[in-house]
This record gives sequence, C-alpha cells and structure tokens, in this order.
Amino acid sequence: MNPMVREAKKNLAEYIRCGRTEIIQKDALKYLKNVKRQSADCLASALTIHNFDRSYREKMLREICRILKPGGFFINADKYVPDNRKEYQKEYLWQMAQFEKAPDNDARNGWIEHYKIDNRPEIIMREHESVELMKRIGFTDVATSHRHHLEMLLTARKS
Repeated sequence: MNPMVREAKKNLAEYIRCGRTEIIQKDALKYLKNVKRQSADCLASALTIHNFDRSYREKMLREICRILKPGGFFINADKYVPDNRKEYQKEYLWQMAQFEKAPDNDARNGWIEHYKIDNRPEIIMREHESVELMKRIGFTDVATSHRHHLEMLLTARKS
C-alpha cells in the first residue's frame, strides 16, 4: 500500500468507519467521469492538480464543474505560480533552499526533480491562467487567497 494512503487511512479512520470519508485510488479523470452530474455540493483538492499536464487538468476541471450542483463550491489548495515573474523566481529559489536542508538525499533529490517537472511548459500552473480557465469552464466568484510562497488557495462557485 502506498505510504501516503496508509497514513491517510490512519488519520481518517474515524471518518471512514462512520461513512463520512472514503479513500479511492483511481485515475482522477476516469473517476470523475463516473460521478453523477450535479451530485456534489462541494469538491476539495490539495496539492494534486498542479501535477497534471494542462490538457488533462482542463478536462478534470470541466468534470468537477459537471458534478457540482448549481451553487456548489470547488476549493483547491495547490501550487500556483505567481503572475509576477520576479516574485516567482524568489519563491522558487526559497523552496529549493528548503530542499537543500533536507537530511535525506533521496527525498531532497526527489523533491528537486519534482519541482523541475512542475516548471515544464505543459505542466506549470500559473495563477492568472488558472483563474481565467475556471471562468471559461463556467465557474463564478473565482478567488485566490492565503498565498504562502508557491502554495495558494483557489475557491470557485458553479454558476
């Protein structure tokens, strides 16, 4: 079992037992395509969507919009690249410096490689582009807040 899934199951055991939470390991887009239209009041994601290439990401966000009820909320805490290039460079270098402090070489090298992949043109998730995409898809009240270095909260409502 994936160590992250094992940890999630441990931390969420009470919620899983009472049926309030379910942990599902599937391709995100395939999973969402099988969810009934307008069946969810809210969908939340954390540190996942930035890993997808732009095409997959857009398809996934369209599916999220499809399954939300009118007035439903989407909340995403994720890595969004700031629009200001200098701010982004400063934060990127700060993050790389944090990785250099890691005591475990494998973990450090893995995170550095991950951040390099996140910067590929087909992957990078820019703040302004993300907000505009959400609006094009059909979300309203798209807002960003709580930026901490490269991580930020994006909220949106399905119209």
